[in-house]
Amino acid sequence: MLRPLSARPLSLSVLAALSLTGTASVGASGGPAAMTPDQSRQVIAQSDYRCRGGIRVHVTQMPGTARVDFAGRSQTLDLTPGANGVSYSNDRFTWFSRGRTSYMRDARSGTLALTDCVATGQ
Repeated sequence: MLRPLSARPLSLSVLAALSLTGTASVGASGGPAAMTPDQSRQVIAQSDYRCRGGIRVHVTQMPGTARVDFAGRSQTLDLTPGANGVSYSNDRFTWFSRGRTSYMRDARSGTLALTDCVATGQ
């Protein structure tokens, strides 16, 4: 028996999972069709966070990537599948998100660049 869908908003984890599965289409040969440049930059979700020290972070999620803007910097990170929550990384930073809390690790030093980040707004 099917149950009605909940009216609850989707979490970032669910949106990231959907970005992996919901953006592909079937091509003429029956296989997956390549994403167009417009589709690959389609904004899935945007979130704002406030981290320790009052640092504000804005995250824009797109299929397979996220742009993380903080302290006058902008980093484009690739989606990295994980068992607990969602993470995005590049050669410099990894942004971890689980529910309404997040943090950023500096991949070069191994230290936490941003800590105690809590989603603001809804």
